[in-house]
Amino acid sequence: MTVVSNSVSLAVAVTIALALVLVVSVSVSVTVTVTLALALAVVLEVEVPDVEIEVQVAKSKEKGAKGAGAFTTYAVSTKTTEDVFAGTSFTVVRRYRDFLWLQSELLDRYPGVIIPPLPEKREYNKFDAFFLQYRRRGLQKFLRTIAAHPRLARSSVTIEFLESETPLPSSKNLARDIFSKVTSFSMARLHAANLQENDEFSMAQDQLDHLSAGLKATASGLKAQARVFVDIADVLDGFSDEATGLAELSQPPLAQWITATGDGMYRVSLIDRELSTSVFETFGATLGEYVRGSYLARAALVARAEAYIKWQDTVAAGDAKRAALDKAREKPGKESAVAKLESKIDALDDKAREYQMAFDEITAGLQAELTRFHARREVDLQHALVALTQDSITSHQKRRAIFGSILRSLQDDNPEP
Repeated sequence: MTVVSNSVSLAVAVTIALALVLVVSVSVSVTVTVTLALALAVVLEVEVPDVEIEVQVAKSKEKGAKGAGAFTTYAVSTKTTEDVFAGTSFTVVRRYRDFLWLQSELLDRYPGVIIPPLPEKREYNKFDAFFLQYRRRGLQKFLRTIAAHPRLARSSVTIEFLESETPLPSSKNLARDIFSKVTSFSMARLHAANLQENDEFSMAQDQLDHLSAGLKATASGLKAQARVFVDIADVLDGFSDEATGLAELSQPPLAQWITATGDGMYRVSLIDRELSTSVFETFGATLGEYVRGSYLARAALVARAEAYIKWQDTVAAGDAKRAALDKAREKPGKESAVAKLESKIDALDDKAREYQMAFDEITAGLQAELTRFHARREVDLQHALVALTQDSITSHQKRRAIFGSILRSLQDDNPEP
């Protein structure tokens, strides 16, 4: 099954990620790391669909004092040849809550479609330069994923978001409402037994549960690994400070040797801090996005289960009315009751057909949705892993150059400080 094969690919990718962290921590040869990067590109090779709508998101400006009421706006520029838009090029200014509105509307209007995740909301230090850049990229990716989707790209709410200069509806509870939509699975799970036990989408939902748990564990491990790099950097900083003090009490050439070593260790500490950022804030952020995306994928699966429940409950209600109709027909003088029951049965049959059509429509498109979801996430993982591998190579090369410089200083009869 496609879902299973995609999960296997992800398992391979996560295994590579853990191996890569180990490679970084023990500083093995550059050749091995390069080989790992090349192998990774082969494992995760997927095709990316053509995009008919080109969207760019740029940070516009910050409004208000940098306190509780301050916020950042983003300039969303679109170029398109799609005839559903009023023009071919336009720019609007949006806030983060506007992106939340679009996500919420798409979740409501397209059950069974996997809506892309948004970057995380932050209540503290939200004007940090790295965070703003991370969020801008995440918002742009969110819109580009929608623009590449065959149904979402032409949605009226997508069009309104991209081209309308009128302020969009807002709600203080949007984030909470969306969280409720994508995490309230209890009802659908309670009735999941109504679906066939070997139903491939029920299996896919179980796989997504395991996937989310694995991704969270991996992200936690990466966070711990990033902390190790910071701790090592702190130790090297301390060594550098102590070396500076010792050098002041020493005579040449010992003072120069100690100074060269201390300066080198300080430069290595900077490299470790950079690598910590790469490990957690780059690759870790990608894993976090995958976790949020898996919740939205499960929401699509739950929408199918809920459609099935509505269909079957309506069929059961119709059957109950038919049983009541049979009894009413057996009794004289029940013509009025019979007519009412027949009318209710007709209405229930119409509603059952409507729910069945909704269920069939979701089912027909869900496999493609899951395939698209996994392919997109695998591309993201590929890019993040390759970037992390390249950062690891660069860090290893920089360390080697620094230690080589220290060694040359120690071997020189008259080393330069």
